Amino acid sequence: MRSEHTLIVEEKILGIDTTQPNRSLPEIWRFFTAFDKRDAYTVYVGQIGHGQIEPSQPFAAEISLEGDDKVLRCVHMTTRGREIGGRKTIAGLIHDLSDETHPKRDFHREYSKTQAMTIEKSLAEPMGIGYLELITGLFLEWDVTPTGPLARWRTEVAEIHEKSRDAFLHARESLRNGDALSLDVVLFVRFSESEEWTPAELTITGVATASAEHGVTVVQAMVLVRPGTGPLCW
Repeated sequence: MRSEHTLIVEEKILGIDTTQPNRSLPEIWRFFTAFDKRDAYTVYVGQIGHGQIEPSQPFAAEISLEGDDKVLRCVHMTTRGREIGGRKTIAGLIHDLSDETHPKRDFHREYSKTQAMTIEKSLAEPMGIGYLELITGLFLEWDVTPTGPLARWRTEVAEIHEKSRDAFLHARESLRNGDALSLDVVLFVRFSESEEWTPAELTITGVATASAEHGVTVVQAMVLVRPGTGPLCW
C-alpha cells in the first residue's frame, strides 16, 4: 500500500527536497517521532487491505514527526482508503498544528531505536533490524537497513511469494497468541514483478507477552533479517 499526498506535504511537512506525489508507508513512517494511535491505525490499514471495512471510512490522529530537514512538527491527519484500478492506496488531509501544539518524542520509540543500534553492534554479521506489525504483516520501519538485495525493503513494500504466505501467517499468529516468543522463518520476496524471488531469513520476536486469560495479544514484533541462500524450489 502507498500513501498519496500533494507536493506541499512533501516540502512543508516531511521537509523533503526531492518531491513525488506518492510514497510507500515505510518511506513516511521513518519520520514519525510519536504516534499515539499507531496500533489502531495498523488495524485500520489491515481492514482496508483485506476488504473488512469500506475504503471510504475515515481515520484521524495526531502525529509528531521530524522531517528530512530536521524540523520537528505536530500534525493532524485524516485519511481514507482509495482503490483505483485494483490498487489500494491511502489518501488524506494533513494540517500543521505546530504553532498550537508542541511536537513530542515517544520514549518507547526512541528506546527501541537505541536498542536496535545496540543489537547491531553485537551481531556477528550485518543484518537488517526492523519492526513487523503482526496484524497486517506490514514491515513499516527499519532502524537498520537490510543488506544486499533486501536493501530496498527500507523504503518499499516487498511482495511475498504465495508459497511463503502460509508460513508467514502462521508465525504471526503464533507470536500474537503467545504460542511462541520468537520464531525463524524464510520468506521469498521481490520488489518488482520483473525481479527474481530472493530468500530472506527472518528471526521474528514479539514485543511484550500475550495473555489468553486476560485477552491480551501481541501487536508488534522486532525482526532481524538477512539474505538467504536457499533456491526457489517449489
